Amino acid sequence: MACPENMFFLIGLFMSGVLACFGQRDLITTMPDRLDVLTGSCVQIPCAFYIPDQNYYKFNSTILTSGVWFKKSPLFAEGQDNVIFNSSEMVNSYQGKITGNMSQKNCTTVFFNVTTSYSDKYFFRIESQPYRATDPEKPVNIDVRVSPKDTSASISPAGPVLVGSCVNLICSSTANPPVTNFTWFQISGGKPTQVASGQSYTLIVTVGDGGLYYCEARNSQGCGKSEEVKLAIKEQGEAVNPKVYEIIGKILVLLFLFSLIVFFAWRRRTSRLSNGFETTDRS
Repeated sequence: MACPENMFFLIGLFMSGVLACFGQRDLITTMPDRLDVLTGSCVQIPCAFYIPDQNYYKFNSTILTSGVWFKKSPLFAEGQDNVIFNSSEMVNSYQGKITGNMSQKNCTTVFFNVTTSYSDKYFFRIESQPYRATDPEKPVNIDVRVSPKDTSASISPAGPVLVGSCVNLICSSTANPPVTNFTWFQISGGKPTQVASGQSYTLIVTVGDGGLYYCEARNSQGCGKSEEVKLAIKEQGEAVNPKVYEIIGKILVLLFLFSLIVFFAWRRRTSRLSNGFETTDRS
């Protein structure tokens, strides 16, 4: 077993080598290189920091220390759009919380309800009095992934179609990574039956094609299902709406009654004229 003196020497040698590698960095952070997160969830960034000896006298753990997260560039500019979270501020563009104890150099942070726009490179900064520093050499890359969402199905043309016509069904979805497989289902007898694969489904319409359809979009994170859409069939020689016959019938009845009125009025007038001629002849 190595003696304590040798152990201290080795530790000191190791720290000297570490600091030599770090150069003149004012702040040294430890965090993962990359985090993969699902959209809508929260992301926890394990984070710790170390202050090099040349700056250690500036850091006072008894003074409230703020943690700042910014993205894209390691160049910090207060008030810029790339500053997404500051623990000293009440309102931030990202909803989050530093759960670690900053006085113990623990900067572990949680961001809530992440979206795909959160995919980026992030840097950490400490702000205290009189110590302020950023570690520009150790970012964490956050990659937000969605099972497919906003999946929808559409039919073109949208209205009732004739048997024998061409119809195109299209499925769309938002996903990261991109959708790798689209599947089409027709609801038949109250149960879904797979009928096709692919983002679009083209068919020459038969009587049995009428009904409800939906699609599923799938990637490595999961799948999303669309709402049902209806393919309505209008057959050749489709029966006329009964209301049309009802209207036509009423019109014919009215025409018939009008004709009777005209006929009787004509007969009556003719009869009067005839009677008038007969009276004149007798006199």
